[in-house]
Amino acid sequence: MLEGVDLSLRICSYRDVIEPALHYRSDLFEPETIERMSRHLTRLLEEIAIRSAGSLGELDMMPPDERALILGLYAGNYADFPQACLHQLFVEQVALRPDAEAVVFGRERLTYRQLDERSNQIAQFLVGEGIRPEDRVGVFMNRSADMIVSMLGILKAGGAYVPIDPDYPAERLRFIAEDTAVRWVLTQLGVDTILPAAAPSICVDAVDSPIRKCSHESVVNRSTPESIAVVIYTSGSTGDPKAACVPHRAAVRTVRNTNYIQVVPEDRVAQAGSPSFDAAILEIWLALVNGATLVGVPRHALLGPAELTRLLRAERISILALNTSYVHQIARDTPEVLKNVRKVLFGGEAAEPGPLRELLKHLGPGVLINGYGPAEGCVITTYHEITHIPEDAISVSIGHPVSNAQVYLLDEHQRLTPIGVPGEIYIGGEGVARGYLNRPELNAQRFVPDIFGEKTRQISLSHW
Repeated sequence: MLEGVDLSLRICSYRDVIEPALHYRSDLFEPETIERMSRHLTRLLEEIAIRSAGSLGELDMMPPDERALILGLYAGNYADFPQACLHQLFVEQVALRPDAEAVVFGRERLTYRQLDERSNQIAQFLVGEGIRPEDRVGVFMNRSADMIVSMLGILKAGGAYVPIDPDYPAERLRFIAEDTAVRWVLTQLGVDTILPAAAPSICVDAVDSPIRKCSHESVVNRSTPESIAVVIYTSGSTGDPKAACVPHRAAVRTVRNTNYIQVVPEDRVAQAGSPSFDAAILEIWLALVNGATLVGVPRHALLGPAELTRLLRAERISILALNTSYVHQIARDTPEVLKNVRKVLFGGEAAEPGPLRELLKHLGPGVLINGYGPAEGCVITTYHEITHIPEDAISVSIGHPVSNAQVYLLDEHQRLTPIGVPGEIYIGGEGVARGYLNRPELNAQRFVPDIFGEKTRQISLSHW
């Protein structure tokens, strides 16, 4: 309770004692920091004068001009992007460049027309088997052209694909199969692991597969931008793995008309990660909805610099997404490997200034992009294009929001924190998933309304 406090004495005490003390210890704070703290304390005392009851933690110490500045910085930029589904944008590219290479996995090479026709057969089969809009279909395959054909075919049928890595332990495979309750499982010859699912399965590359008898014609679109396109599991590092339901809208926001990268048909985008990781969403659709070529990078190529160098040069890869720790390793051991790559996106953990500073000497400014974002925000929420790293830097910035994203730092009452005050990260905007599969209670905690802008989609990252 604040009744009976002599507020005039409190204000006098602050200005006569605390403020001079802050200026006296100017060796600890920059002048602008001292001035900002002064404004915060003044605002806090003004709030005390207005409110006669309540706790100190409930008071707002942010001046209105600072609030406006922060909201402007957090909001990112808005950019028009297609209100369409991933497969619809792919089909547009088929019409523009039917004979251009769409997918390359070793000796497997498919043009846009071939990928379109083969994925249509998958869609025709699934629709004929009763797949309904947003039904989940497992993709239980090794990385290959067949995997891309299957993902695209599932989307064309109106379903949501669930990438499942055959190398996962049996316990994780069982959990995913039970949690997703997939209606069908698409697999391929050579996958020896058994997926413990009650759903029927089919080898898409078998000579006698019924899919081969299906029509090459397209099926009628059965999805909207809000339909779920991908069900992707989190790592489970903070508890049981959770399946984020990523709609077409979120994925399209990530790969079209964005500010962190511009993709042209001449680009060749590496598909280097497991399809069960959310980065694969970026890799695959960044290429296929922009008319570029998707190039598969075998796992063994990532184990040695000589093989990776050969592949990057032979396939003329221009865009590559990697885990931060792997970029650190390349920077320390063989920085010249990435010399001809136009853009290197990395993320997943905190970046270290030292290795990246060394890598900059070989790549030059503007090649490295430090990205941040969870699966629940569709891969990337903020980015920082690295042009220079100061010698005294102790960290590398995660930058500012990508197009059509909002990022907020909030306190425990979900209020904006002032500049210089720690907070919890919340993200909002068009990249936010529709929620977790089968987790209504957790959804209520994590997916909360955005009270700061026009958008109503926002998720809390406070416990991830």
